[in-house]
Amino acid sequence: MKRRSPGFVLLALLITICLILSILSEKSSGDNPLTEVIDAFKNILEPLPSYPVVPTPENGTAQFFTSEEKIASFNVENSSVNNFFLKLISVYSQQTVMTVFVRGGYSVSVKVPVGKYYIKYTSGNFWFGDEHLFGVGAVYQIFDKTFEFQIKGNKISGHTIILNKSFDGNLPSKYIKDSEF
Repeated sequence: MKRRSPGFVLLALLITICLILSILSEKSSGDNPLTEVIDAFKNILEPLPSYPVVPTPENGTAQFFTSEEKIASFNVENSSVNNFFLKLISVYSQQTVMTVFVRGGYSVSVKVPVGKYYIKYTSGNFWFGDEHLFGVGAVYQIFDKTFEFQIKGNKISGHTIILNKSFDGNLPSKYIKDSEF
């Protein structure tokens, strides 16, 4: 007798549950507490997008969207296995000033213009290019604090951030919609 793989059995079970929930949702009207669960299962079973995985950018690949002089140090240490894509957004103009790609396990040092910024980021393992980033299901976040790169007397102050998920970290962030990224 041929044994089925655990993955096949799990997929069959998931499809069966979805079918049952779908039938139940069609028979009921009004607010149904199962609606969110049904929608979640439908999203899981939707086909993946047709855009292809593309080569991962080199560590430290940065794009600048300003002509301002880049003099302040911005260091990013990625102790995660995931790749990260970060955006510096000007607090004042709300415009993206730069983006930088940091591969999992690597660090990056770049110079940025003096200014006050929000930092938004997303992470993942498969890169789908500048338009789709880490693809469907990617999570987008923004750090709760702003980062000020400034000149103090004759010194230029920069920032170093360490990307490492921890429950007791000192750099909290919150989730944002992909449309807010």
